[in-house]
Amino acid sequence: MSNGGSNAVTAMPGKSRIRESAGVFLSLGLRGVALLAKFGLLIYISRYIGLAELGVYGLIMAATVVGGKVMSLGLYFVANRDMVGSAPLRQAAILRDQQIVYFLTYAATAALLMCGWPLLAPEHRHYLVYFIVLLIINHQVVELFQAIIALHRQLAANFVMFLNSAWGFAVIAVGILWPSFRTLEVVLDIWIIGTALAGVVALVILSPLPFAQALRVRPDWPWIGQSIRRSFPLYLALLGQQGAMYVDRYVVTWFEGVEIAGVLVMFWSFGNAVQVLIQAGVLQTAYPKMIQHYKSNDEPAFWAQVRDLVTKITAAGAFFCVIAAAAILPVLEIVDRPLARDYVGVFWFMLVAFLIKFVADALYYALYARHRDRELVIANVSGLVLSGLANIALVALLGIWGAVAAQTITAIYLVVMQAWYLRATRTQHASGAIPGDLGPPA
Repeated sequence: MSNGGSNAVTAMPGKSRIRESAGVFLSLGLRGVALLAKFGLLIYISRYIGLAELGVYGLIMAATVVGGKVMSLGLYFVANRDMVGSAPLRQAAILRDQQIVYFLTYAATAALLMCGWPLLAPEHRHYLVYFIVLLIINHQVVELFQAIIALHRQLAANFVMFLNSAWGFAVIAVGILWPSFRTLEVVLDIWIIGTALAGVVALVILSPLPFAQALRVRPDWPWIGQSIRRSFPLYLALLGQQGAMYVDRYVVTWFEGVEIAGVLVMFWSFGNAVQVLIQAGVLQTAYPKMIQHYKSNDEPAFWAQVRDLVTKITAAGAFFCVIAAAAILPVLEIVDRPLARDYVGVFWFMLVAFLIKFVADALYYALYARHRDRELVIANVSGLVLSGLANIALVALLGIWGAVAAQTITAIYLVVMQAWYLRATRTQHASGAIPGDLGPPA
């Protein structure tokens, strides 16, 4: 009897590991198909519409991503930490309170952006409308995705992000069947439809939460105000991180023109595809565990998780970067743009920068899990300043090569700064002194 019971008990962790591994592989599969859609879209725009249009698309995409972060006020940092392990009613109330803030920021942002309508040339004004719509619905999808992750439903979250990218297949199909639809406007139309569909599915996934009961409770204005204040340091860190990620394409556009920016956007998107795989397969699984270990004051488990994360992210990143480096040549043959082929060395150099950045991302999440908000602000805002200055100086001197050099310098800087801060938190915790923490674990 005792042996049977013991076997049953020891079998459970094995089943749990199998389920976790299956979830990781399914998540990677979904992200892989989504990446195919993104790859296909990039190739389609580059080949059939043009590198200049790809540059414009990349500028709109970057502005949508960064603009969404600006509108969020960084609230999801605190909200997600509060959601982990909370009761369903509390989780629903947190989401409700987030939406109150977001709809206010949407109204203010849309009004502010529309003030620029008279300043735009008549033939470009429709892009402002596209941008406002994409800005709002894309932000909603990202925020709902983060909430699903906080509920430890990584597979469902990755399905949402799959839908948020799969619209690229529709763009390609429409353009192949009806050549007259090979325009940037059609791409933006289908982007809106696909993102809206992803948002609806995300709401369905979250629908088991007791929203009806939460809506009968008054908004928690003290929590909203306190959370915005607590989020502000991480908000600044996030803006620094996102700004450093996208500033290069705007600097390249200014110095080199929109067509060279299109080349940069193409290569960056291929490298970012590797980053998406790393996030789906490694980061999204690890960071909720780091939060839980910190909440439970289990320091050995936390640091073991950090070491495991850095090891896995480095190995997986190197593996996928090698594959990307080999795959780019046949891709460029399909794109059939001589200008892109002339700069293939830029992509190989860029993969080195991405690999370093993967490690920086792991350290970022470790500091985030430990509530080291002030350190994240210092590292990432200074990283943005460094990235901006390096891009301006190096792009002016070296062209597109300078943008990748600036990206590499910034990634190395973030690894060094965040590793130093993370090491300092371990020393402070061992001594019992933890200055700079912005509050107890949520």
